[in-house]
Amino acid sequence: MSLYGVQSRTIRRLQTTPPPEFSTRIIGGQDADRYRYPYAQVSLQDDLGHSCGGSVVAPDVIMTAAHCAEAFNTVVVGLYNLSDVSGKVQSFAIDERNKHVHSQYNPYTNENDVMLIQLDSNITVVDPIRVNNNVSVPIATDTLAVVGWGATDVTIDEIEYPKIFMEVELFYVPNLFCKRIVGEDGETLGSSLLEDMMCATDEGKDSCYGDSGGPLILLGSSPADDVQVGVVSWGTVCGGKVPGVYHRLSHSYGWVKKNVCSLSSAPPDWFNCFGPPPTTPPEPTNAPTNPPTDPPPSNATNPNAIASAIPSTREQSMAAETRLGWTFAISFFLSMLL
Repeated sequence: MSLYGVQSRTIRRLQTTPPPEFSTRIIGGQDADRYRYPYAQVSLQDDLGHSCGGSVVAPDVIMTAAHCAEAFNTVVVGLYNLSDVSGKVQSFAIDERNKHVHSQYNPYTNENDVMLIQLDSNITVVDPIRVNNNVSVPIATDTLAVVGWGATDVTIDEIEYPKIFMEVELFYVPNLFCKRIVGEDGETLGSSLLEDMMCATDEGKDSCYGDSGGPLILLGSSPADDVQVGVVSWGTVCGGKVPGVYHRLSHSYGWVKKNVCSLSSAPPDWFNCFGPPPTTPPEPTNAPTNPPTDPPPSNATNPNAIASAIPSTREQSMAAETRLGWTFAISFFLSMLL
């Protein structure tokens, strides 16, 4: 059975149990290191508290999910414990003019579920994360991380939400396989999984209610090397067999770049908003005053040059071995995939 109507993973204010089919959604995770994901310590809040996550993509621009647009009026950056706003924490009031939803967002299918929030002043407590623009990233079985203050337990009568910032590691699952995974009740993502979406999962691990809008991260060796590849969007049962679904940022990178470049007063260099630096043509030189020297002998009359231009038998052998090695490696990986 393929499911099509979707709901996202924002905090549920008026219900104590998850909806029976699709949910809007950290299950199986742990407390994150306070300093490991500074760009993701973003809480979108309404008058009742935390509702969605987000990420810092420029000093004055936050990225989140489009389905979160009506769920907040304040952005708080630098939080680790939702109950402790002391220390390096910045808060920004938000109104409708600050919210920029993807122009092709479809609330019925959650297609293009991404938006940008323009802040009225710069964030000074954290640095932005790089946004993925490579359609070949991630690859199958890449380990990714998702972080946030989303629900940690949905099996009890009341959904349990953490105060401490959480993390969980997941595996990337290509869409071809993800749409065929069968859930506990026989459901599959099927045609609901569109090309701008991506899946990530691990047994008993997932994003959940309250994680919506947070980043799906390809981890580097440090926060400065991390790359955001997705945005928490929607799913079925938190922590169930069917993977959680994320907006794929390589699909919308053109829209993201265009808008960050126009909204931000100081867009990060990697967006290349202003194009490559102009090249300065070399200045002309004066004509030579000395007569030209005789040209060097050509290869046709220089036997030493001819000899040096012909690879040695050893060089030819090494080149052949290299080609054979690559051929073997490619054949091996193809056989593993097939």
